[in-house]
Amino acid sequence: MKIVVGGLIYHIQSKGGISRLYNEILPRMCDLDKSLWITLVTHGRLRQVLPKHPHIIHRAIPRVQRYMRPRRVWRPVVPWVQQLVCRLWIGRGEGRVWHSTYYNILPEKWDGMYVVTVVDMIHERFANLHNRPGDERFREQKRRSVLAADIVICISESTREDVQWFYGIDDARIQVVLLACSDVFRPLEYDDCSARPPTDRPFLLYVGLRVHYKNFGGLIRAYSAWPGREEVDLVVVGENWSVDEEQHLVKL
Repeated sequence: MKIVVGGLIYHIQSKGGISRLYNEILPRMCDLDKSLWITLVTHGRLRQVLPKHPHIIHRAIPRVQRYMRPRRVWRPVVPWVQQLVCRLWIGRGEGRVWHSTYYNILPEKWDGMYVVTVVDMIHERFANLHNRPGDERFREQKRRSVLAADIVICISESTREDVQWFYGIDDARIQVVLLACSDVFRPLEYDDCSARPPTDRPFLLYVGLRVHYKNFGGLIRAYSAWPGREEVDLVVVGENWSVDEEQHLVKL
């Protein structure tokens, strides 16, 4: 089997759960099926290292707008020329599967199967939190990508239900493939626990970027108003504190 993977997520994330998913699963798929070959297609500057395996081939498609100058003259035809270059580099898909890492637009005149993985429907369920410029455009691109797919992979039953609710997709087109942990996650023996806990008291743990869609501000406000915070600490793992806004929230 031959799969072409649209590597859009590697242009968006320097680290994160979605790119971790593909970093873990693509090499494992090749190990499990020796007949599998994956072409990982990228377009532009990468923000992280791509997964490596003898059966994973990286193909970087040139960005035509770099060569079509002056831009104001060529801008109307850039998308058409980019699609043409893409088709020349990866073909028309006979006997292959196109898999989108982050709702890539399907290549024009693709004759193979099209698969997309949906990790969540947060942008749709909480559109009030995702109202920045470009969010509506992302929702529309995601909708078109999912509706065009022959198979939609969902990482949970909850995501499957949301996909059906928002898009009305036939259940026969949806496959639920649950996530699993990497080999680096394992129970530690007592002697391996050299690092001391961050606090001697019971604590709540927040891990990750403190971005708007994770509602970190809501967590801080709730914690600040909770009488139990006198006995339970809040431990935050991630980037350094923002000097102004976040420290002000902590002191509420």
